[in-house]
Amino acid sequence: MKSPFHWVVILLCSLGLSSCSVIMAMSGEKEPDMKYLEQGTSREEVESQFGSPVESAKQNGHVVDTYEYEIGDPPDSRRGMAHLAIDFYSFFLYEFFATPLELFKFVGEDYKVKITYDVNGKVVSSSKPIPD
Repeated sequence: MKSPFHWVVILLCSLGLSSCSVIMAMSGEKEPDMKYLEQGTSREEVESQFGSPVESAKQNGHVVDTYEYEIGDPPDSRRGMAHLAIDFYSFFLYEFFATPLELFKFVGEDYKVKITYDVNGKVVSSSKPIPD
């Protein structure tokens, strides 16, 4: 028969190894604001929304940067807290269902956009978002 110490260790391990779905639900990516693709926007403003470019090239005296971003999986604290509450009530057995649910159902779509800047670092033009 197991002592109470063993049950405490098992419970602490369960707490430490679970809650993947909670973390996944709360750590989605915020969607960028597309108004920053308008002509005349500074490069700094664009990068505040889209992050650093994944590719940069010079064409005809302009800089053309390619940015990758994800839409459809914003951080959701309510969904994360719901996962956590159900985890507690099910003694963390819910994780066997919630983690695959987060992996396959709540997945965003990756897109790329190319932005052309003038010599002053202002947007000249941008492509339509391209699915990645």
